Amino acid sequence: MHDVPIDAIPAPVFVVEDELIIGCNAPARALAPSSVTELVGIRLDEVFRDEDPPYARLRDDAPPRWFRLDAHAHPDGARATLRYVLATDVSDELRARAILEGMFADCFVLDRDACIAWKLTPRRVASSWAVDSHPIEQLHPDDLTSSLARFVRAIDEPGARESFSVRLRHPVRVDHWERVAIESLSAVTDPWLDGVVICSRVDTAVDTKLELADSPFYSLAEAAPTGIIVLDAQRRPVFLNAIARELLAFDDQRVAAAWTSVFAADDLVAVGGVIDAALLHSRRSNHLAHMVRDGTSSWVRVEAVAQHDASTVVGAIVTLVDVTDLIEARADIDRLVDALQAGSDLVLVVEPDMRVSHVKGAGHEHFAALELQGVRDLRAILGANRDGDVDFGSDVLPQILDGHSWRGELTIVIDTSTSVAASVLCVPRQDATGSVESFAFVARDISELKQTQHRLADAAMHDALTGLYNRNGFKDGLDRELARWRRGEVYSLAVVFIDLDDFKPINDQHGHQMGDHVLREVARRMQRAVRSTDLLARVGGDEFVAVLPLHAGSATDIDIVIDRLVAAFASPMLVGGAALRLSASVGVATTSETSDDATTLVARADEAMYAAKRSGKNRVEVA
Repeated sequence: MHDVPIDAIPAPVFVVEDELIIGCNAPARALAPSSVTELVGIRLDEVFRDEDPPYARLRDDAPPRWFRLDAHAHPDGARATLRYVLATDVSDELRARAILEGMFADCFVLDRDACIAWKLTPRRVASSWAVDSHPIEQLHPDDLTSSLARFVRAIDEPGARESFSVRLRHPVRVDHWERVAIESLSAVTDPWLDGVVICSRVDTAVDTKLELADSPFYSLAEAAPTGIIVLDAQRRPVFLNAIARELLAFDDQRVAAAWTSVFAADDLVAVGGVIDAALLHSRRSNHLAHMVRDGTSSWVRVEAVAQHDASTVVGAIVTLVDVTDLIEARADIDRLVDALQAGSDLVLVVEPDMRVSHVKGAGHEHFAALELQGVRDLRAILGANRDGDVDFGSDVLPQILDGHSWRGELTIVIDTSTSVAASVLCVPRQDATGSVESFAFVARDISELKQTQHRLADAAMHDALTGLYNRNGFKDGLDRELARWRRGEVYSLAVVFIDLDDFKPINDQHGHQMGDHVLREVARRMQRAVRSTDLLARVGGDEFVAVLPLHAGSATDIDIVIDRLVAAFASPMLVGGAALRLSASVGVATTSETSDDATTLVARADEAMYAAKRSGKNRVEVA
């Protein structure tokens, strides 16, 4: 029937559809007439007498109680005829109003913002004070400061009362003020009223002029940080403060009649429209106007507000705010946006919950595809993390939401088959309270840079002549295999040191180019001899090293691989038109103690290789 938990509401609530009661809570049932046993199914007007909407009196009640009936539509608007009627007992408020209406004095209730919440004026035919208006606008400028101080004091000291007199605009007579005696001003707090109650009566109407040459208003205007111009009803300036004279380059108040002459033709028309809106329609508007004075360019925001008495507009106050810095900052931002739009970066605006509200990727083949397909969630384009990578959601996002920028590298996923390595900058945007509203996510494609880095890293680990690992690659690989051995992933480890026998004469007789050809052929043969899990490196001119992992139950694997390496030299190779047979001296060292390290193993294998040399070469020695 309905989904609002009315039983939890302490005040009477009726659920009404087509004027029939279809539901109610316990406080509402307590208001049922004595002749009715069940409220559901009867009309609401059988419970209340609708005498002065929204106020109504119970049909069967003594003494009579008054209620204010507030109707609310169904929250989701699904049933247009369904209403929730809240009945609030306002008997005490209406009795107080009745008493006040019998008094000679006017009575106003101001809320904590100094706006009129409600009023009673039994004595006056016309009143310039209207509900929801701000009575401060009716105060004489000379009485403004003291009246505000009394209002604040009343709010801070509930129960304290004071009397005084002020001058207010006359509700009928133009250019006249009336002196009003405030007989009582005090704060009040109850469920309906939270503010200040004012009771007043008029003493006498006093004449005064619109211009306030001796008023504190002009002293305040002179000290204001913005330009202020006071215009009469004929648009003639009667006052310019110092800031206005400085902005408009008028040294003398007497030449101020030409104050609009500093604007260009288009801006002059627009500024005239702002003033017309205030004087003719009492509407506030503004315009950004461009001024060029003595070769200096500046921008001001021109805004006008009507000044009126009870019945007519008598002038306008124009404010001039120098926004040159703001306009120039916006121009810088526009230039930055243009640069970003013309560039090849991916630019996203991301909400704190990772939803993407803006995407720009034009200028880049893959990023343009993201812009075309539309990115709704940042998580959808972030690549899966590899070991050691940052996790954006847990590592980066908290930093950004804490107000800090972040720079790093991420993988941007374009589709199921394409991803881009990107350098990413995230910059948070905060509101006035410091909370992050959104953040800019700017990604730049660094795929080529990454490829270059990989090539350089590969070159640093490999021998340029043979393509095998070099000394750095060998050391890195040996350390890695030793770590596996210590973890028990391999049963044992062998380091095989291989040195070609009598290689120098080849270089001497056939030249270094032919020698390089021989080394490349030797590398190819040895590469075919080792297993895919073995590591082979060239660590010197004609020196090679192999790292052979041995698994449990395969004790003969190392011997087989070593035999293959030795056999690689058995087949002759063509050098300088002649068949050449090579040989090599081989030293082998295997792990025996967990304390064995790379240096120890290599030294033992190297010593075994030299022992093979001393024993006649073309031999294998095991350390």
